[in-house]
Parts: sequence; C-alpha cells; structure tokens
Amino acid sequence: MNTVNSKYKNAPLEYIDKWTVLDSSGNKFNTGRTYVDNRAYDEDFTIITSLPENIKPGQILCFENRSNLKVYISGELRKSFDKINDTGIPGGSLKEFYVTVPLDANDSGAELKIIRYKTD
Repeated sequence: MNTVNSKYKNAPLEYIDKWTVLDSSGNKFNTGRTYVDNRAYDEDFTIITSLPENIKPGQILCFENRSNLKVYISGELRKSFDKINDTGIPGGSLKEFYVTVPLDANDSGAELKIIRYKTD
C-alpha cells in the first residue's frame, strides 16, 4: 500500500510499512508492507495504520484489490467498493485492480482503516 503524489511525475512512492490486522475471530496482529493469507477467501479483515505525517495536496492512497471493501480516514468513509454493484459487469470483477483514494494535507497522520470483506 502506498501513497503517490499525482501532480508530480517524478515524486517518489511512499510505502506504509506497519499495519495492524484484526481478523474475524478477533485476533489482532502486526504485519509489514504486504500480507497474504488464504483466510481472506473466507473471512473479513480490518486493517489499520496511520497515514504518513507529510501528506501534500494532490497525493493519493493507492493499492491493489479484488474484493469488496470500505476505506475510512479519521472515521470518515472515503471509498467503498462492491464488485457486483460498482463494476457494471455482470458477475463483478474477476481480476485485481487499483483502488485510489484522494488525500489532502489534513489527512497527515490520520488513522486509516480498511475493512476488506471475504472474497466470493
């Protein structure tokens, strides 16, 4: 998961390296930049971190996804995706795609929470 400054072509990617994962059984653990678990096909996960402290206007949060999700920043729903209703394709999305969430300076250091629903 990373933030990208969309206004400047040569701006570096900024990765978020520390995440807390809460699984559907209530287990909580920390992970790094990436996390893969076969339980994602059968369970919902909540993923929490803090956004970087130095967000500038025009930056975006960008990550790959292929399941239903909701993205909250400081408790505010900023993005949601439902593969049946949001793709316009009967049966939904079959491949991974990028989710982008616009950010602004007020999001610096804010809590980022992603609720990722099980893959059907």
